[in-house]
Amino acid sequence: MWHACKTNDELLTLSKAALSYANRLHMWCDFILPWGLGDGFRKKPQG
Repeated sequence: MWHACKTNDELLTLSKAALSYANRLHMWCDFILPWGLGDGFRKKPQG
């Protein structure tokens, strides 16, 4: 869909919407899988 954007403002709007969707999906996974099974983005502790 990014190729359908004709201006930078349209691309920015599309990017914000996609990021919002990804964040909501990630929050949903954390809610449904509260045991850390859906937490694939956590950094491993360094030590």
